[in-house]
Amino acid sequence: MSGKLMRRSMLFCCLLGVGVAFAQKSAVPGPAIGYPDVGAALRDLRANPQAEELQHGSGWTWYFVPDADAGMAIWTFAPFSDPAYPAAIKRVLMMRDGALVMETRTMCQASLAACDAFFAATEADGKRLGEFLATNVIANAGELERERAKRRRFQEQVKEAARTTYGRP
Repeated sequence: MSGKLMRRSMLFCCLLGVGVAFAQKSAVPGPAIGYPDVGAALRDLRANPQAEELQHGSGWTWYFVPDADAGMAIWTFAPFSDPAYPAAIKRVLMMRDGALVMETRTMCQASLAACDAFFAATEADGKRLGEFLATNVIANAGELERERAKRRRFQEQVKEAARTTYGRP
């Protein structure tokens, strides 16, 4: 996993005030990505000014998108050279019951054999990503808590300075 993705994931966790719990749902094939086909999802993401694109040398394309309903969506698109093309993975990181949850949805429009392999690889990759995030959230939980405490102290200092200066609560 790239340092850029790790920083985005850690920033997301920090912004949510995440605890150290982590859960993952398995890949669910089908139109659950919210679009009728992979091309429609890709066109919409390309037009979205909030979506940040990251191209990998192997041809895979990622989009990082703030998700208003949940948290952060990480989209992955198979390259033209992949047997599963056209295929997409939508992973949404969110807080649920005090745990960081990664929900994975997939769509594959290739042959049945290519899609079966794609779904199996997606599930295996999701487990590795989940383990990586869980390890890093746990390893960095103390640092995240110190940052939150520092931010709260600063906010209190600003409020106190405003009260002192303006004489109002």
